[in-house]
Amino acid sequence: MTGTFAVHDVARFVGDRPRSFVRVACGRIVGFARAILEAHKLGVVEGHHELPWTAEYHRDAVRVYATSLPALYQLCVRDLFRDSAEVMAGETVPGHLVEDWMIVRSYMISAGSAMSAHYAALASVRSKPDVSSSGEFAIGESLPMVIRFDLLAQLTTSEGARRLERAAVTVRDHVELSLPALDDVERQMLIQLNAGTAIVDMAADLGYSERSMYRLLAQLWHKLGVPDRKEGIRRAAEGGLLD
Repeated sequence: MTGTFAVHDVARFVGDRPRSFVRVACGRIVGFARAILEAHKLGVVEGHHELPWTAEYHRDAVRVYATSLPALYQLCVRDLFRDSAEVMAGETVPGHLVEDWMIVRSYMISAGSAMSAHYAALASVRSKPDVSSSGEFAIGESLPMVIRFDLLAQLTTSEGARRLERAAVTVRDHVELSLPALDDVERQMLIQLNAGTAIVDMAADLGYSERSMYRLLAQLWHKLGVPDRKEGIRRAAEGGLLD
């Protein structure tokens, strides 16, 4: 049983909007947990790690990743998890989300630390992707981009994978649906854009130059974690800001 990914699918998110880190990272954790559950359904014997978000689990799991995945890919994932964990550290969440939040963040931190430790001797791996790690495998682009979920499933339990999946889905949904606090001008910008107001007219109405209005809109899209006007209005509508 394998899963296929491409390095650029992870790398393109590095440097993207902060809340996107968490959404993407949670999506990968959900996929991981579901693959583990599927492996167990197909007959793979469960392992002894009851909690697949601990440092102990990831010290074993990283050895499985190393049998098939280039180090560059793993270090991109590590960076994604590291940045996501940092974003989550600065968030305040409702009490009912605390346990799920802790599980997901623990997974990210443990996975990232295990990857860093495993490749500590490969500090130049990003510029030399053909080096080998302890003679175990080559990191060249010719390697198959697969993850041995059957081997990973042998390390943990179905109950642990299900709990991890629930936590990651909950965190992902919370991040997707929640909006940062907006001031009155930002709300007015969204309302007028949704009504079809031209940028030049909106600028005049709110007391800004047209150039300043474009700058403020760019800042608003960044704040909302969206790429453009269309996605910004969609998120605002989902968050009840256009009612």
